[in-house]
Amino acid sequence: MLTFTLFDVGHGFCAYATTLGGANILFDCGYDDDLQFYPSRYFSDRGITRIYNLALSHFDQDHVANLPALRKVVCRARRYVNPCCRSKPEHRLTPCPLS
Repeated sequence: MLTFTLFDVGHGFCAYATTLGGANILFDCGYDDDLQFYPSRYFSDRGITRIYNLALSHFDQDHVANLPALRKVVCRARRYVNPCCRSKPEHRLTPCPLS
């Protein structure tokens, strides 16, 4: 079974999917100041410290704005980026050891 959560972040995008086995993936990491939703806070509040997969569609602020804060809360095992986008160091999460 797959659980898919689509977060309301206004103009941007952020969604989170998990499996019964514990695998997870985060799609983009936009946030919304007006709604006070931040992916980093969502994971921190739930004690989630690892994202197995991070998929970034592109590097517009409304899709990656929470990356700096997210880097402080979670690590990730794999990252998928739209190949037409250039990766910048500030867009990277600390890799998790694969176990």
